[in-house]
Amino acid sequence: MMQFGKFVCKKGYQGELSVEISIPEGEDVAKKTFNPRLGIRGGISVLGTSGIVEPMSEKALTDTIYLEMKMLRSSGYERCYIVPGNYGMDFLTEQLELDAELTVKCSNYVGEAIEDARLLGMKGILLIGHVGKWVKLAAGVMNTHSRQADCRMEVLAVHAAMQGADRESVCRIMQCLNTTEALKTIRQLGILEQVMASVMERIDFYLSGRAGENLRLVQLCSRMRMEFWEKLRMQNNYWSRFKMKGSRNDERKTDRCRSFIRETRNF
Repeated sequence: MMQFGKFVCKKGYQGELSVEISIPEGEDVAKKTFNPRLGIRGGISVLGTSGIVEPMSEKALTDTIYLEMKMLRSSGYERCYIVPGNYGMDFLTEQLELDAELTVKCSNYVGEAIEDARLLGMKGILLIGHVGKWVKLAAGVMNTHSRQADCRMEVLAVHAAMQGADRESVCRIMQCLNTTEALKTIRQLGILEQVMASVMERIDFYLSGRAGENLRLVQLCSRMRMEFWEKLRMQNNYWSRFKMKGSRNDERKTDRCRSFIRETRNF
């Protein structure tokens, strides 16, 4: 398409163009994917923020995670940031204003990334990702790809029930197509903070077990346009609490997170 645009401009055409982008048999292909369960109907989705799929085997991906982290460790860094993909990276650089050079993309392989950090002798890692992926960690799912497991609604429904949600409300959560819809439902019940505190506590349980005693973990669930994250507060000794109200000048990091970031920057 870019080449076509350059060709038209080169010919001196200055009028309007109408471009239609289609995926042949996309609607039929979509029926064989998880898209209907994710609320995507009428065709297949173009994943990611770039629209570019980089084909790599699972072994190549996990090897890349290890090598990138090893390069940081060999350069003298004992702490790094881990993000699943471009959303996490954008949030890290634009909202938290952190250094992308100290970041490793783990894709869906959260468990492997934590084990790599432990094996390489890292002292700490800061995991930053969207709640849609991170909520799966509360069920001990360390590979967050949808073909491995999709327990998002189950996790949120169970923790809502633990905080007093009735049967009808739990069923409503189970019928939600995505975490955005589910969290809105939980917010309407007035138990969002309690549910997320419970979810985060469970995530800490599984991640700490994977990391061992010598690797410090801090995790953030980025809001990504979800206003109901504004009221989340740090509670007790949880590492993973995040509050953001849209302004870059607002308080956006907990004391523990700031401490971790300061240690990383001053290394």
